[in-house]
Amino acid sequence: MDLLTAHGLAAARLTEAVGLLPEDLEVVADDPAVDIRVAAVVGLGVVSGWLPDANGWPDLKAAISHGASLLEAGVVGFDEVERATEEAIVEVLRWGERVALALMGAERN
Repeated sequence: MDLLTAHGLAAARLTEAVGLLPEDLEVVADDPAVDIRVAAVVGLGVVSGWLPDANGWPDLKAAISHGASLLEAGVVGFDEVERATEEAIVEVLRWGERVALALMGAERN
């Protein structure tokens, strides 16, 4: 599963997805109006190593839970989750940029 698909699935199940975040993991952006919890959930899926093989919400949920357990056990560090979270955010921004460019092109026609 790619990052954008994972982000979309997690966003569609926001309450359940965010509930998978470890309680001691502080997930806040510099701007309090920005909610990065879905990206953090996807980041946990990335560090699990299971995301590429995930196919649907049950697999993604298992990957997220596994990533959380790896973080809690100290197998992966917060810095790795942070990098994976940033990777998910960048992918969503790239997608948004492609959509915006497509819309601007459509408006010109």
